[in-house]
Amino acid sequence: MATPEPYFACDRRLSRAARALVQQRLQKAPMHRNHALLDHSSSSSNNDEATVWEWLDRTLVQPSSACPLLHDALQEQEQAVVLVPPVSWRSGATPDWQRRGGGRQKRPHRTRPLHWFQCGLCWKTFGTRYYLDRHLERHHGEALGTHADDLDDSCPAITWCAFLGAHSCQDTALEEEPYYDRGSGGLGDDRDVVRRKVARRAHDYVCTAETIRHAQNACHAMVHECFGGTESELGTYLTESYCSTLACPHLLYQLWSKTLGGTQAAALVLKQVHEWEEDWIYWSKEHHEMGKWGFALLLVLVLFYGLAFWNRRHRDTFALAPFSSTHAPGRPRRRPCETPQLWPVPSSPFKQKRR
Repeated sequence: MATPEPYFACDRRLSRAARALVQQRLQKAPMHRNHALLDHSSSSSNNDEATVWEWLDRTLVQPSSACPLLHDALQEQEQAVVLVPPVSWRSGATPDWQRRGGGRQKRPHRTRPLHWFQCGLCWKTFGTRYYLDRHLERHHGEALGTHADDLDDSCPAITWCAFLGAHSCQDTALEEEPYYDRGSGGLGDDRDVVRRKVARRAHDYVCTAETIRHAQNACHAMVHECFGGTESELGTYLTESYCSTLACPHLLYQLWSKTLGGTQAAALVLKQVHEWEEDWIYWSKEHHEMGKWGFALLLVLVLFYGLAFWNRRHRDTFALAPFSSTHAPGRPRRRPCETPQLWPVPSSPFKQKRR
C-alpha cells in the first residue's frame, strides 16, 4: 500500500526556528516593560521552561484578528511530541559500551541519541525528528489547527519568518537542526554529507535590500496588530530593538546582535558595516583589474624562465656531445683517444724442460 503524500506543505523545521526566535525576542525584553511577564500563573514554574505559546499568552496586548502570532496550524502536533530517553539508559542503566572493559573504553563513533522522538497521538517512536515530521504529515492531518486551510495565514515558516527575516529563520534552523534530512540524524558516517546538503539548501536564500524592507514593514505591522504598536512599552521596545535593526546577516551585525543592546550603538555599527561593504566592493573591483595584469606578468615570467632553463640544458648537452655517442652538428669530430699498447709479459725463466 502506497504511503499517502503530505497535503499540508508547511516547513516544520523553519516553523520551529521561527518559534524559537519569537521566544528569544520576548525573553530578552526587560521585565519592567511589561508586567505580564511577571505573571507566574502559567503551568510552567520557570519562565525558561515556558513554551512560546505560553509567552504569547502573557505578552500579547489586545491583539487583533490579523495578528499572525495567533495562528499556528502546527501547534497541536508540536505539543504532542514527546522526548523519550533511550531504553538502555533509562533508570540509570549503564550502556553496553561502558560495561565492557570495566567502563574504561572510549565511546564509539556511532553513538546513541540523547533521546528518541515519540508521537503523542499514536505513540510510535522515531530516531530523528525528520522521520517524525514525515509521520505527522502523512498520518495525523486531522490534528492540524483550524486555520490549516489557509496556509499563508497559519504556517509560522511563512507568516512569522516574514517579519523575523527569512535569513534569520534559515540561520537558526541550520544551527538548531544541522542534520535534518534522510539518514542517521548526525550519528552515522553520513553526517558530513547530510550537513553539507542542509547547509547548501539554507545558503540558497539571497538577502537583498528589498527583502529587508519587506521584513521591516511586516515587523512594524506585526507589532501594531499584536502588541498595540508604539502605544505600549513592549511594542516600542520591539520596534526599536528588532524592527528597525533588521539587516542582512553580515559578520559584524551578528557580533552586534550577540553583544550590544542599545539602538544608538546598533545604528553606529550598522553604518560602519554598510560603509565597509561599499569599500569592499570598490576595492574588489580594483583588485580584479590588477589581478589580470598580475596574471599576465606571471605568465611572461614563467615563459622567460622556461626558455632560459631549456637553453641552459641544451647548451650543456652540446658541450658534452664530443665525449658521447651523439655528435653535435657544426663542430669538428675529435679523434677518440687511442688505446695504450700493452707490452708482452716476459716469460718465466723457470721453464720446464721438454722431455
